[in-house]
Amino acid sequence: MQGFQELTLIILIASVVSVFIHYIRQPLIVGYVISGVLAGHYFFNIISNPGDLELFSKMGIVILLFTIGLNLNPGTLKEVGRDSSVGALLQVFVSSIFGFVLSHFILHFNVLTSVFVGVALAFSSTIVVMKILSDQGHTDKLFSKISVGILLIQDILSAILLVVLAMVNESNYGVVNAPRSALLATFAVKIIILLIIYFILRKFVLQKSIYFFSASQEALLLFGLSAGFTMAYLFYKFGLSLEIGALFAGVALSSSTFAKEISSRMKPIQDFFIAMFFVLLGANLIVDNLSGVVSQIFLLVLFVVVFKLVVVFLVMNFLGHRTRTSFYTAVSLTQLSEFSLIALTLISAMGLLDKNIVSIMTVVAMISIAISAYMMIYLDEVYVFLRKILKKLEIRKNNFSTLKTEAKDLDLVIFGFHRIGKELVYVFKRLNYKFLIIDLNPESVKDGIEMGGEAIYGDAEDFGFLEENHILESNTIISTIPSLKSNLFLVESYRKKNKEGRIVVVAHDFGQAKILYAAGATYVLIPYLFGAREAAEMLLKTRHNPEIFEQERELQFRSMQEISEEE
Repeated sequence: MQGFQELTLIILIASVVSVFIHYIRQPLIVGYVISGVLAGHYFFNIISNPGDLELFSKMGIVILLFTIGLNLNPGTLKEVGRDSSVGALLQVFVSSIFGFVLSHFILHFNVLTSVFVGVALAFSSTIVVMKILSDQGHTDKLFSKISVGILLIQDILSAILLVVLAMVNESNYGVVNAPRSALLATFAVKIIILLIIYFILRKFVLQKSIYFFSASQEALLLFGLSAGFTMAYLFYKFGLSLEIGALFAGVALSSSTFAKEISSRMKPIQDFFIAMFFVLLGANLIVDNLSGVVSQIFLLVLFVVVFKLVVVFLVMNFLGHRTRTSFYTAVSLTQLSEFSLIALTLISAMGLLDKNIVSIMTVVAMISIAISAYMMIYLDEVYVFLRKILKKLEIRKNNFSTLKTEAKDLDLVIFGFHRIGKELVYVFKRLNYKFLIIDLNPESVKDGIEMGGEAIYGDAEDFGFLEENHILESNTIISTIPSLKSNLFLVESYRKKNKEGRIVVVAHDFGQAKILYAAGATYVLIPYLFGAREAAEMLLKTRHNPEIFEQERELQFRSMQEISEEE
C-alpha cells in the first residue's frame, strides 16, 4: 500500500498546485513539474521508489506519441501549406545551429551535449500552444493555422529524431561488441523485417479490425490502447524504442475515419499519465551548484524566448507575411517543447547526456512556457508595445500579395471559402459577378482561383492587409467566417472607411446579430434561421406541386457530388 499512498499524495499535491496554476493563467505542465519538485527530495520527499512512478511516466509518453501519430495523417500535410513547411524547416535549422553555438562556445558544453541541446532548443510545445490557442479562441486565425502547421512539421521531425536515437542506442542491437558494419547490417535487417510486419499489421489487421471494435465506444478505446502498446512493445523487441513504436501505431490508424474519435477518447487518459511524466521530471530535478548554472539557465531562456521569436518573425516575414501575422506566429513558438524534455530524458538514460543538463533544460522549459503563455494571452498589447521595433526588423517591406483588380472595381469581396462561401460563389458565377475570395487556407485560395475569381491568402483581422489591398473600399463585402470577433472587427473597420457600402456577415444567434447590427452591418445571416425559412417556403410550394421535391433533391445531389469530388 506504500505505493498507493505515495501516488495519492502526489495526485493531491498536483490537484492543489493545478488550481493555483490555472488561477494565474499558466499551462498545467508548469504545475505538474512544480508538483514533482514539491514531492521530491527538496521538499516533502514523498517518493520512496521512483520506479513505480516511472512506469506511469513511460505509459504517458507512449500514449502521447500514439495520439500525436493519430494526428499525423499524411493527407493533412496539404493543409499545412508552403509557408508552414518551409518556415518550420528554416526555423529548426537556424535555431539548432545557433543553439549549438550558444551551448558549445558560450556555455562551454562538450560537442555531443551541445548538439543535443541545440536541437532540443529548436522545438516548441504542441500541447501548450494548442491549449492556449483553443482557450483564447484563436484557432481560426491565420497565425494560428501557420503555427499549428509548423508544429505538425516539428512533430514529424521529432519522429525522425526518435528513429535516429534508436540507431545511436547500439546497446539495443544485441551485438554490442561486433564491428560497426555488423551493427548497422543487423539493425538494417531488423528494420526491414519490422517494416514488413508493420505494413502487414496496418493493412490487414489494424485497418480491418477497427470497424469491428467501433460498435462500442469502450471497445474502440481499448482497441486504440492495445494497438499503441502492442506496437510499442513490438518495436522495443526489435531494438527500437517504445516511443517510436507508439508513434507508428498512431500513424497506422491516422487515415481511419475513427482516428479523431480514438484521439478524443484517449485524451483524459493521456492527460493523467503525461502528468505523471512531468511530476517525475520535477521530482528528479537535481541541479548541482545552482548558483553556478543560473547564468546558463538565463541565457538558454533568453535564446528560447527572444532569439527564437526573432528567427520565426524574420522567416515568416521573408515568406511574405505582414508584421502582425509574423509576430503572432513567432510568439506562439517561444517555449521549449515537452518532446525536447522527453528526448533529452531518453538520451540521458542511454548514458549520452549528463542528468544535470536534463534538469537545467527542465527549468528552462518551465520558465519559457510561463513567459510564452502570458505573451500569448496578451498578444495584442505586446504587439502594440513592440510594433515600432518590429517594423525595423522587417526583411521585405513590399512583398505581399496584391490584387490585379482594385477592390472597389469588383462586385463583391467574400471572406471565407468553405461551405457557405462556396455555395455563394456558384450563384455569383451564374450572375457573371467579378468577385474576390479571401481565405486562410492555401487550398481554398487555389480552389477560388480555379473557379474563375480572384483569390488571395489573408486574415480578416489584419488591418494592414485590409488597408494595403484597399478591401475596405469595396462596394460589397460578404463574410462567412463563423467568428463573432472577426466579423465585428471587419464591420467596424469597414464602417470607419466606407459609410455607404454593404457588408453582410454570419452570426450564430440573435445575440450576436444584435451586436453586429449595432456595429453597422447591413445584413446578418443566421444560417439555421435562413435554412428553416427556406425549408418552410419549399414545403409550402410543394403542397400543390410535389414535383418540386424531385427538383430540389436533384439539385442537392448535384451539390453533394461536386463537394465530394473536390474533397
